[in-house]
Amino acid sequence: MKNFSEVHPISGQKSFYGKALEYADADGIHLLSYGVNVANIDNDGNCKVNGLYSATTTKHIKSWLTCHGFEYKDSKDIIARYC
Repeated sequence: MKNFSEVHPISGQKSFYGKALEYADADGIHLLSYGVNVANIDNDGNCKVNGLYSATTTKHIKSWLTCHGFEYKDSKDIIARYC
């Protein structure tokens, strides 16, 4: 059974209301946005984003990256660095 935890916004928004969740397993840490695996950090600390999808999912990804110490300037930079 996976143990999910909520991702918290880095903007002034109160919450993502359970729509951005992360969990860890033997392969690393995974980000789910609306139930879809959109990014992960492997056990070596490498981050892979599977695309930016919608504006809301991009907010989820940006908050999650920041929470885990990954840097980016904007959405284009996320694509260049992590996709």
